[in-house]
Amino acid sequence: MENKSTVKENLVHEFKNKSLEKSVAKATEAFDSYSEAIAGLGDEIDNVSDDIRALEAFFQEKGFAVPYTYEYNDSENGSFDALEWGSDNKSKKFRLNRVVYQAGEVKSRKPLIEEQLLIRIEASAMLPKFVKGFAKKVKKISKNLKEFGTPEEAESSDITISTKEVEVDVALVGQS
Repeated sequence: MENKSTVKENLVHEFKNKSLEKSVAKATEAFDSYSEAIAGLGDEIDNVSDDIRALEAFFQEKGFAVPYTYEYNDSENGSFDALEWGSDNKSKKFRLNRVVYQAGEVKSRKPLIEEQLLIRIEASAMLPKFVKGFAKKVKKISKNLKEFGTPEEAESSDITISTKEVEVDVALVGQS
């Protein structure tokens, strides 16, 4: 156990409230540990952010305007986090978002790259599963579109396909 003089020596800031001073002294190890952990990540921090930007750019270049949500961090009270390829609240462009749900309602939606560092690091571990699930969805939609054909192909065959039917079916597949 540290004596009072050791506690005072470890503090850079002096507090008037002695209870606060004692709490800060005891918490210093935890705060120092956090700082060391962040410093130890080094390039990893930049890599996480670079990967998020690159994945978002990849989806945008592919022209994906198909919403997709991958849920993670389920809690017992019905709250969970999700990665979402969907329209962000500001630009209305499709972005890689982090969405927080509480009791089945959207509590917040924000582009992942704009989230706090620890949230980006945690979410980045989910990105491979997100991509795998999104690819399955896109493949399923592509298959459905190929089965429908185009309106021009339908005119030259015995099958009648209207553009409206294709849009309705794509929307239904997009919600699964």
